[in-house]
Amino acid sequence: MQSFIYYAQFDDFWNRLEPLTPYGKDLKQERTLYYQADDLEKLWEAADCAAQLLDNGEINLSRIRYFLKRLPRFRCEALSCYDEADIFEYKKFISNYHQLTKLLPQAQRDFFGLSFTSQPLEELLSRGEQYMETFYVDDAYSEELAEVRRQIRDTDRQLQEAEQSCLRQIEETLGWSFAGEFAVVTKAEVHAVSAAKEEQLSLLVTLEPFDSERFIVRPRLPGTHLALQEQRQKLAGQERQAEATILSAISAEIRSELPLLLRYRQSVCALDFALARAKLARQYDLVRPTITAEPSAPLLIEGGRFIPCAEHCASLGTAYVPLDWRLDRQQAVLFGSNMGGKTIALKTLAFLQLCVQTGLYVPAKHLQTCLFKHFHYIGEGRRDTPQQGLSGFGYEMSQFCQAYACFDEPTLVLFDEFARTTNSREAEALISAILADMAEKTSVRAVFSSHFHGIQRQPQTAFFKMRGLRRDTALEEQAKQETPEQRLMHISALIDYRIQPDPQRLESSDALAIAALLGVPAAITEFAKKQLCQGQQ
Repeated sequence: MQSFIYYAQFDDFWNRLEPLTPYGKDLKQERTLYYQADDLEKLWEAADCAAQLLDNGEINLSRIRYFLKRLPRFRCEALSCYDEADIFEYKKFISNYHQLTKLLPQAQRDFFGLSFTSQPLEELLSRGEQYMETFYVDDAYSEELAEVRRQIRDTDRQLQEAEQSCLRQIEETLGWSFAGEFAVVTKAEVHAVSAAKEEQLSLLVTLEPFDSERFIVRPRLPGTHLALQEQRQKLAGQERQAEATILSAISAEIRSELPLLLRYRQSVCALDFALARAKLARQYDLVRPTITAEPSAPLLIEGGRFIPCAEHCASLGTAYVPLDWRLDRQQAVLFGSNMGGKTIALKTLAFLQLCVQTGLYVPAKHLQTCLFKHFHYIGEGRRDTPQQGLSGFGYEMSQFCQAYACFDEPTLVLFDEFARTTNSREAEALISAILADMAEKTSVRAVFSSHFHGIQRQPQTAFFKMRGLRRDTALEEQAKQETPEQRLMHISALIDYRIQPDPQRLESSDALAIAALLGVPAAITEFAKKQLCQGQQ
């Protein structure tokens, strides 16, 4: 599956989704694939509903996004007692969620189930003079707590007064001032004081050696100060007990409300992700696809855009041709020369299908498809797998065996230049055998791109080809005057990237013509043409 996603270059586009809540971002990280049409229809209906918010005025939309961004994570577990940090997250969620519901039109509130019935809990968490996004155990929660804190403030005042009185006495008696809890004085200063006031010195301060020349001086506080400190510690214990009682009562209310809070979170996550899908659809002009229940129904692509390629072409200033393709049969083979667009056609198919089954709208004028349970890409590309030490052919065979094990269930498998590294006759025989084997596997849709025109024509397989190089003498002559880099840039103007049914006859590709346009010496390409003609006689 990962190689299929990598081949389709899908991750970059998926990462352009911008959910705003942490749980919406978690959902994006999961990148869930959906296999039931009903699930996808619900997601698309949600995106349609959320899309109405995009037309609801920029100011209101900005406010909705603001409150979505402000929604935090909170604990999902029912704990016996939450701490203040936990309760703060609950309050922040409830407050922002409440404001969000006030902004949303009734249609969106009803669709996503965004009701709000938690006013009592919100009021409980907001007692006192608290802001919307703050929480602390305010005095307003308990008269007992308020009284204890009043006594603590009074004790702190008495402690400060006692300390200041002691420091003033030291400064008046000894001449030493304190900027903090201690001072540093020299031995000479100590000797000067002790000679005249040795008794006061021992009563007022304690001395500790700091280095060979200095002492640390600390005030010797009176006994009343120690009594006040003991009283302060006792009051602090009473405060903690009162706070614990309050936190326990608040926690009980949160536990009771937790199932409802989890439903709020689920609803707002659905809104957040639907709004992100709707914004992406609006930004890239995406449309809602059509899902068919029958695997054998035609797969229809009209104006399909492979966004990575379209953007790359735009950056180069070259034209991009959207994909039109009708696949009426379960198997298809697409022929064409190198640089003719075969790989991009397969990547477009993969990209569009991943958009569908991740619940996105699709970059196309119209897309009709069915749903697959398994996705496989077989060909070169990402090789960071345990099989990367195999040869190119061996690696492809390993990929094919993995895919083949899924062929009893709905599977989309793309073969890009399958078996290119082996003998062409053997490759044609192998591809023909695979197509014959899949004739009875109606749940599998397989698409091959190939250079091998000797693949056996079978009734269950549709054959297509890229239209390829257009004969334009003026452009060809212009290309001959350009540098190799310029030729690479402009050669797309000579190639028709549309798909058409392939007639049941062997035709040469455009490889030699393209080689000539890219500057391969004429003597080489002419000799190759002669060899090709002789081989076809």
